[in-house]
Amino acid sequence: MQRAYRIPDAPGERVSARELDRDLRTGPGAVARDRPILPESPEVQLRRDGQMRWLVVQAEPEALWPRLREFWRTQNLALSRDEPTVGIMETEWAEDRAGIPLGLTQGLISRALGTLYDAGTRDQYRLRVDRLNGATEVFIAHRGAVEHGDPDGQGMRWVMSDPDPQLEAEMLNRLLVFLTTGEAPEGRTRVEETDFERTGQVDLVQRDGRSVLVLRGEPDALWRRLGLALDRTGLLVDEHDRRDGTFLVTYRPDVADGGEAERPGLLRRVFRFGRGEDRRQGERFQVRMIEHGRDLQIEALSIEGERIRDRDARFVLELIQPQLR
Repeated sequence: MQRAYRIPDAPGERVSARELDRDLRTGPGAVARDRPILPESPEVQLRRDGQMRWLVVQAEPEALWPRLREFWRTQNLALSRDEPTVGIMETEWAEDRAGIPLGLTQGLISRALGTLYDAGTRDQYRLRVDRLNGATEVFIAHRGAVEHGDPDGQGMRWVMSDPDPQLEAEMLNRLLVFLTTGEAPEGRTRVEETDFERTGQVDLVQRDGRSVLVLRGEPDALWRRLGLALDRTGLLVDEHDRRDGTFLVTYRPDVADGGEAERPGLLRRVFRFGRGEDRRQGERFQVRMIEHGRDLQIEALSIEGERIRDRDARFVLELIQPQLR
């Protein structure tokens, strides 16, 4: 079944956030019509720090959780993970049909086969909440995948694409409107592209004979950045403890339709993620942020908090580093 994003002012039609972004560039009239001003409320506030955005909601996570579930329902995105005890939601991978260039032949195929015609792209969102002095911080991260043909001609495989901060901001803005007004937003919400410049320096260095990431900044801000970096990678957050500065994560790089799958009807394709099963799939780690002199240091440890082989630590840290910049 096709899963895409809902446009309330176009009954019966669906479109992805990526297509909404393209529609924004069709002309001045479209910009004015599709970019409503975000509502303001002391109960739900949008916070920004460089390219990172998050919401601060004046409610406890337990009270907010049912509203978050309802929000994903309004977006026609089913949840594959719904864990209030650890404060994490994850949507199923949704097809982005906006990328299909419907020429004559493709249009005929699409009308004949309906949902069997595939756009070859997938989007997934992770929502994470963090308790903060009687309020709740809400973060949304995007993951993308694009389908490519194997060079050996044996089938198709999914390749992870870079996270899209524009899509994260769009979905976060939709959530802000929903929590403030109780309604799904009509049209595209305001996203300022200038917010997404990468900032900050993050160095992978050797300290005391092991690899660590070193960065400087305000601890609370860097904690948020680290959480978002993990959400964007294949390191799935299982638990987190802000007081101890630790995240317990599982390496899970898989994407939608991983493994072999067949489509009914005329189209039959083999889906694979990468070449063969990733030997690290399912490995668990502890990622810890601690103060080290004037710096903050991020280290990768075993799930029990013990030191691990340096090549394993570098593997984890090299996944995180690009998303922290």
